[in-house]
Formats: sequence, structure tokens, C-alpha cells
Amino acid sequence: MRRPFRMMGLMRARSYDALVEQQKKGEARAIKLAQQLGEARADSRGWKAKAQEAHDALQKAQAKAVDAQQQARRAETMRAEVERRVQQDERRTVDVEALQRRLADSERELTVAREQLMAIEVKLDILEGAANVLDGRTRTIVSRRTTPEDGAGV
Repeated sequence: MRRPFRMMGLMRARSYDALVEQQKKGEARAIKLAQQLGEARADSRGWKAKAQEAHDALQKAQAKAVDAQQQARRAETMRAEVERRVQQDERRTVDVEALQRRLADSERELTVAREQLMAIEVKLDILEGAANVLDGRTRTIVSRRTTPEDGAGV
């Protein structure tokens, strides 16, 4: 008997009630799934926001890392420059000390040379005085010879 009802598009009340009950359960389930879907979408937006924050933080950290590497390179360059200048200063200090020693030696040699020059000047003064005395004596002798002693002219 079931077939004739079905053929006509009819069904029994019990089947209809069961289908209505299934429909209500399906609608309740659909509402529940829609709510879950909304919650999932909200969670998804939250996770997307967190992912974006993490991405932004990662970019900032990478930028800071690049900046830190540049600063490290600059610091290394400056450290090398400081070491170069320290070595240069040490060489200059050694050069200055050597120059000071040479200057002191030169001053001593200059003092000795001046003393020797003064001694030579004293000797020359003595020789000049002796030459003047000798010249005076020689002129006196020569002038006596050229003047007539016996009164006769030459």
C-alpha cells in the first residue's frame, strides 16, 4: 500500500513527522554550523591580525638586524682605524724619542764645536797680537836700515 500513496505524491503522517523532525534537526544543525562558521571567521580574522603583527615584528627585527650588522661593520672599521692610529702614534713616539736623543747629541756637539771655535779664536787673537808685535819690530828694523845712520843718503 505504500506504493499507491507514493505514486500520488502522498505520504503517511508518521513519515511526515519524522521528516519534519529531521528538517528541524537539520535547521538547528545549520544554525549551529553557521554560528561555528562565524566564530571560525572571527578566529581567522584574529589569527590573521596576529600573523600580520608577527610579520610586522619580524620585518622590524630584520631591519634592526641589518642595522646592527651595519653598526658592527662600522665598529670594526673604527676599531681597525684606532689600532692603525695607535700603531702610528707608537711609531711617532719612538721617532720623537730618537729625534730627542739626536737633538741632545747635536746640542752637545754644538757646545763642543763652539768651545773649539772660541779656543781657535783665542789662538788667532794671540797670533794676531804676535803678528802685530812682529810687524812692529820688523818695521822698526826696516825703517832703521833705510834711514841713514851715518847721515849719508842712499
